Amino acid sequence: MNIILIGFKAAGKSTIGRKLSKRTGMDFIDLDSYIVQLHDEEKRENINCREIFNKYGERYFRELEKNALNAIKTENTVLAVGGGAVESEKNRSRIKRLGKVIYLFNNKDILFSRIENQGLPPFMDSDNPRESFETLFKKRDLLYKTVADDIIICDNLSYEDILDEIIKVME
Repeated sequence: MNIILIGFKAAGKSTIGRKLSKRTGMDFIDLDSYIVQLHDEEKRENINCREIFNKYGERYFRELEKNALNAIKTENTVLAVGGGAVESEKNRSRIKRLGKVIYLFNNKDILFSRIENQGLPPFMDSDNPRESFETLFKKRDLLYKTVADDIIICDNLSYEDILDEIIKVME
């Protein structure tokens, strides 16, 4: 069985995914890292997701994301999926088929604070970041909920508590 972690940017998907992998002995794939790898293979350019998005645009980035999702054929793996992958209906369908989908829900104020601290991503309006965040959060929250088999509310939970909740869902 695969465990697919979804949620907004800065929800902790990659961190939780790595920790879950260590605890369970499952493999771990970070979809964003896989996107970077695919881009490097295609363009011979080793840059991060933000740089790919900024330099080549959202359309190119989303195509890489779709290709990365379609290339995953593993079992017994934890997969951390980028926050925007659910915007494509085909991606949502693929995510559902890959395994048990867990939405790591975080309070939007906590998420916005984390995002501000990390630097605004290219998909947010730098002139009005809070408003663009609110709009995107509302849209994606609905999509995450339609894809998720389970929702874990991460507010005020430690990593260990979140892992315990995921393990319960897996049993």
